Amino acid sequence: MNNIIPINKKHLAREQASSWISKIDRGLRDEEFSDLKKWCEQADLHRELLFEMAELWDSLSALNELSGLFPLDASDERSTAPVSRYGFNFIGFNMATAASLVLVAFIAFLMVPQPSTRQSDFVVKSVEASTSIGEQKPVTLEDGSIIHLNTNSHVNILYTQRSRQIALTKGEAHFDVAHDPNRPFIVTAGNNTVTAVGTAFNVELDSTGMVELLVTEGKVLVKDRGTNAPITTPTQEMMRLDSVLLVSGEKAVIKGEIMSQESVALEYVQNQLAWQQGMLVFEGESLSEILAEVSRYANVSFSLSTKDLGEKRVAGHFKVGDIKGLLFALESSFGIEYVRTAPNEYVLLKKT
Repeated sequence: MNNIIPINKKHLAREQASSWISKIDRGLRDEEFSDLKKWCEQADLHRELLFEMAELWDSLSALNELSGLFPLDASDERSTAPVSRYGFNFIGFNMATAASLVLVAFIAFLMVPQPSTRQSDFVVKSVEASTSIGEQKPVTLEDGSIIHLNTNSHVNILYTQRSRQIALTKGEAHFDVAHDPNRPFIVTAGNNTVTAVGTAFNVELDSTGMVELLVTEGKVLVKDRGTNAPITTPTQEMMRLDSVLLVSGEKAVIKGEIMSQESVALEYVQNQLAWQQGMLVFEGESLSEILAEVSRYANVSFSLSTKDLGEKRVAGHFKVGDIKGLLFALESSFGIEYVRTAPNEYVLLKKT
């Protein structure tokens, strides 16, 4: 790559960068997208000018958005400040317009180094991790990323030259991703991929293939990879135009396509991740929903004497796996009696 550009060409390159920003803002055509990639590969200065023009274009500082999604080298003064391991930072994103979102996403894609087509992406390491019912544990990866596995969960972890690929085959996990712009972090769950670099998010996969995604820091890209579609290289996956960008404080329910997407409050995020501290927090969910969630953490079956009992709303903080404490709270605070057979096997709930 030739990075020595005469001064008289820098002015032309700056004009070209400004023109590209304008095109990105109104939406690139397929041929323009290919031309932009080639232009960026001609010189590092071209990509730097794109960031410079983006900063001028977006009064809310698109530069911070870009470095948040794909941080530059630590020596670069524009790299983002470290975030706390368990902090829930909702300040880092402010979508003023849809145009600025497109602008940020496209330029971030171009900052991902393009692998040589002559070089095979061979596997460096492959491991797996799992938890039993009621068990939770953190798994620290070689790059410093941490996977917090919830109850009855399983992941396959695959390191290659160019990627970190994790397949969540069942259960739930929270991913605390270490910065590595050269090796994107890709999680597959059901028929979807979730791609992130330097961020944190929670993924839950149910028995029907439905995925619940909660972004707690940074940004992630969600892509439907199709029922039988093979996993492409990370860069190819991220360059797809039909990927959806989710940001910190957003929740999505996904099955192939995004079924629902919403912004949630900090308190909701904290409650959803309370399982990492061994707690379950409910804020008025139906008794049926609560019993289904509690059953994930213990070998116990619940039965309701009447259908309408399952619709009763319950709130409270409960220790994971503490069935005795749950039943006591239901009886003393909500007037729900229980008949329990052999320990941790069967519980019948009925109204008083």
